[in-house]
Amino acid sequence: MKKLFIIGLLTVTLLLPCFAQQSDADKEVARTQEFIQATQQKTPEARIGALQAYIKKFPDTTKRWTILAYYQLAVNFIQKKDYGKSAEYGEQAMTYGVPTGEQARLNLILSEAYGVKDSPVYNKTKALKHAEKAIELATDDAQVRNAAQKIKKGLTVPPPPKETPEQKMKRLVLQDEDFNSAISYFNTLGAADKENPVIYETYASALFKSGKFDQAISIYETLYKSEKKGITAYRLAESYAAKANKVKSFNDKAVRMYIEAGSLYETEGSGNQKTAIAKGKRQLFIKYDYFSKMEAYNEKLKKNQSSASKNEAAIAQVKRELRKHQRHMRNTYEGIEPPQYEYDKEAELEKKIQMLQSGGSADLTTERDELKKEETRISKEFDDLVKKVKAEM
Repeated sequence: MKKLFIIGLLTVTLLLPCFAQQSDADKEVARTQEFIQATQQKTPEARIGALQAYIKKFPDTTKRWTILAYYQLAVNFIQKKDYGKSAEYGEQAMTYGVPTGEQARLNLILSEAYGVKDSPVYNKTKALKHAEKAIELATDDAQVRNAAQKIKKGLTVPPPPKETPEQKMKRLVLQDEDFNSAISYFNTLGAADKENPVIYETYASALFKSGKFDQAISIYETLYKSEKKGITAYRLAESYAAKANKVKSFNDKAVRMYIEAGSLYETEGSGNQKTAIAKGKRQLFIKYDYFSKMEAYNEKLKKNQSSASKNEAAIAQVKRELRKHQRHMRNTYEGIEPPQYEYDKEAELEKKIQMLQSGGSADLTTERDELKKEETRISKEFDDLVKKVKAEM
């Protein structure tokens, strides 16, 4: 009976290429059905969970339904007022190529995500760009067009005839995004106005947004020592992260401050807690050059998949190894049950054949496994760091 089972496994392995097209068709049906199920969940939280699971299961961003899953995540996060996550998924959907029929609404979503002034991802320039694009594309959708026009109008309010120094600083930075003018204006103020906490924080924001990170860090560190607030910790983390692009030692500071920002946001009841924590985790991956390694791996994988025929010799070799191992099992364990490790080796050889038939290579399999191990290690390091930082706060 065991002999028949072993021969059956070999037969299935050899027939795998014959069913490849049918398998691809089945996968496409599964992609469609699971996407529809994910979008039909009753609450934004449930839809977000289902859509994130969908992307993990179907990660190919050349597929329509995966791209639409990113788009739907942007929609659902905007409903939860998590503007950072909405912008993140919306930008990804835009990069991957959201279908034409959804482009106007996606631009509207991005204009809202970037246009909320209390959001850590607030960016007036981006908000206006996406609002104008939504207006341009929404020729047959009055609802989208009117909403985009409302956002645009809110971002282009003219200055009042008379302003206090605090009002002018806030207008220059938050409304006009004229950071250099704001910095110049701050330098003309008297000592009393410069000590105004709101003016001082707005000045720090102007320094950060104009790329003067060293000066911004100095002010944010002073502000954070005097009062620990989520937004201050977040701006300090962003400043450290910007510095880390050139000086790697700032990565650790950035990760820690993102975690502190997330913890403070949680205490304050802010919806930006998840964004801060997610950015902290991403920063730790950046520290270890994980994304560069993943990008290099994906490039190799693309090259291999485009020339899968090069693996024919390797496939033939592994098939010979499989047949040899199965003969060994039949001859060595005739009439008795082979130990588990023999079955494990057989399964590993079958898996290698399937991988080679898909265009991979043994070296790439090892590289992929190493990347997965590194992902697990970095994720654990981050989780441990979150616990440590929270205990110290």
